[in-house]
Amino acid sequence: DKKAEANYDKKCLRNIVKYADKIVCVSQGIADGITNEIPNLKKPVELITNGYDPEDVSQNTIDVDFDKSKINFVYTGALYHGKRCVDMLGTVLKELIDEGKVEKDSFTFRYAGSDYSELLDQLGQYDLAGTAVDHGFVSRDESIAMQKNGSALLLLTWNEKSYQGVVPGKLFEYMSMETVPIIALVTGDVVNSEVAQMINSSGAGCACEQANPEDIQKLKAFVLSLFEGGYKQSSSTKQYSYELISKKYTDIM
Repeated sequence: DKKAEANYDKKCLRNIVKYADKIVCVSQGIADGITNEIPNLKKPVELITNGYDPEDVSQNTIDVDFDKSKINFVYTGALYHGKRCVDMLGTVLKELIDEGKVEKDSFTFRYAGSDYSELLDQLGQYDLAGTAVDHGFVSRDESIAMQKNGSALLLLTWNEKSYQGVVPGKLFEYMSMETVPIIALVTGDVVNSEVAQMINSSGAGCACEQANPEDIQKLKAFVLSLFEGGYKQSSSTKQYSYELISKKYTDIM
């Protein structure tokens, strides 16, 4: 029974908060959820995001054989039965192909995970299923190697009135690549997601929100710049490294 499960979750939350010395959340949406659920909360709620370990990338020596003459869009992970989707990028690529600005054989979707058939269904709506390559299940080291060698890393998430504050751990893993841009596709009906804020403020790539109609043209221009070689990555993501995050926890303790 979902209602009983929700009530049990709320009871657990109240007990945890009651006995906690400090309350730390990984996203503002989660923090807001706690203060909305417990409006008379007397304890301050701290915000410290998740992060990444730079050594995961610097010590990775696995090589992957990507065709460097193509734009390699990389996505590793689940698609949650379409909850995560590539529709906005599919729309943009189809337009660029129809306008003669991009060739269909000039890019590849490289996927690692268990939802390849779902990805094919999504890409098929834009006649792009033939651009996908299935890498299947891979180790974490192999996943990082794919990301290091990608042209752009796809982050698929959502931001809805009923469910905000979703910041996938994959975002921070992608940020550790530093020189590879992130393309975040955020579905849902609420603008200014935390994912978009973090990507925009760090310069880590391009965030396109379904709830913001203007974003699709921004995404189109960004993608075209990748194909034309005009995009230069200039990100500042070190604030999300474990070294700095651990210092924040030390200060709180």
